[in-house]
Amino acid sequence: MSEEKEFPATNKDRDEKGLFLPGNKANPTGKGGFSENPQNINPGGRTKNQQSFSYWMNYFKNLTNEEFKAWGKLPDGSKYVAASLAYERVKNSQKEIQEFKEVADRTEGKAPQTITHKGGFFSTDKIEVVEVSNDIQEKQETNPDI
Repeated sequence: MSEEKEFPATNKDRDEKGLFLPGNKANPTGKGGFSENPQNINPGGRTKNQQSFSYWMNYFKNLTNEEFKAWGKLPDGSKYVAASLAYERVKNSQKEIQEFKEVADRTEGKAPQTITHKGGFFSTDKIEVVEVSNDIQEKQETNPDI
């Protein structure tokens, strides 16, 4: 019952490195991608550190006091906004407990909390989990009523 599906790009549309060949269905010109634009590659696959508050908070809390004070004296034109905001938060955390908690939660993770549930362990409601698939053919094979 397995019928072969036609995908826009198959192995015959690629070279030995896996790159698209000119004239294929997915990329008819054969141009573009990271091989031609390596500056667009994000090797970590996540946001850049300069855009992350937790990165900057970790950065600042790992500096010595002298390094921390020296960073605060740098001109604003050389700082990222996220870095400036995180710097102020870490600086304030040295005197205010709420600021300290925020920095600790962002850099170390939230402390475990105990939750007490009053009421009973059993419920009269029934929870049903339904797996949803995008493949209509598969849905019809598993449930002929569709």
